[in-house]
Amino acid sequence: MIGRPNTPTELKRLQGTARSDRVLPDQMAPEPLQTLPSPPEQLEGNALAKQVWYETTAALEALKMLTVVDMRLLATYCAEVSRYWKAQEQLALEGEVITSHNGYPMPNPWMGIGNQALDRALKIAGQYGFTPSARTRIGMGQVKERDEFEEAMGL
Repeated sequence: MIGRPNTPTELKRLQGTARSDRVLPDQMAPEPLQTLPSPPEQLEGNALAKQVWYETTAALEALKMLTVVDMRLLATYCAEVSRYWKAQEQLALEGEVITSHNGYPMPNPWMGIGNQALDRALKIAGQYGFTPSARTRIGMGQVKERDEFEEAMGL
């Protein structure tokens, strides 16, 4: 994708910037879940991923942003966060530089595993507004004041 991602229609409505000529009439709009779902079986045996699941689903449910279509991506986010922290634990135990089987110093492979997991988790986090910079692009319902001129012009 080139350029800035589209602003969700619901966000435009909350901000008072939605225009009928720029809104898809049949836009996908999944219903928010009303109850917190259990972690998927792919996260079984991974205590940290399950903890991230419970924390994240609770936060998203409170914001009315938790939908059934997001569950697999959310599970992937939880697994990547867990993988990152597992890599950090291994690095704390083994160090950032290890000795290869030839006796030469080399970067610990857990550095790459952790960096890749963090990169993937951050990409998903940006989609949900989990990072400080992503939150600057998401409004929470502060509706823009409209004046009579804008109303008359249909803006």
